[in-house]
Amino acid sequence: FEVKMLRFVTVAPDQKSVLYTALGKLYVKELPAGTPKRLTADEANFELFPAYSRDGNWIVYASWNDETQGAIYKVKSDGSSRTKLTVRAGHYVEPAYSSDGAKVVFRRTGGDGLRGNTSSKEQGVYWVNAEGGKPTLITTEGSNPVFTKAGDRIFLSSGEGDKTALISVGL
Repeated sequence: FEVKMLRFVTVAPDQKSVLYTALGKLYVKELPAGTPKRLTADEANFELFPAYSRDGNWIVYASWNDETQGAIYKVKSDGSSRTKLTVRAGHYVEPAYSSDGAKVVFRRTGGDGLRGNTSSKEQGVYWVNAEGGKPTLITTEGSNPVFTKAGDRIFLSSGEGDKTALISVGL
């Protein structure tokens, strides 16, 4: 059927293509009028929250599977070299690359009524080497993490009552 809703839409740094999630899978479309094509061949997992590296060569995203739970993956922008960056199963969202492409920041969240609460401990914002490894906790508060240009701090959204604040924390 025809897809009418795209999620997590992001334009490539060179503005020649757009990346998005539709029906739980990642798609890339050349701009302005290309044909959408699947980025990966992963049939087992939902693919969510994609983000380009600054040079546009890599894409980082979160996955979800009801049996194995979630992870953070990276893949080349042509769909090759898919690599899992996280070791522990969990609920992951909002990954983003540092400007130099050496690190990835993401948020580990708790479960919910749909996904359950298994692997919901140790929530917070983490960074991990872009080649994978053990993630480092940055903070237990905030959402939508992004690196500063220098890559030594993270900007986050943080709720304060009925207002949202922009906060900055060191790695």
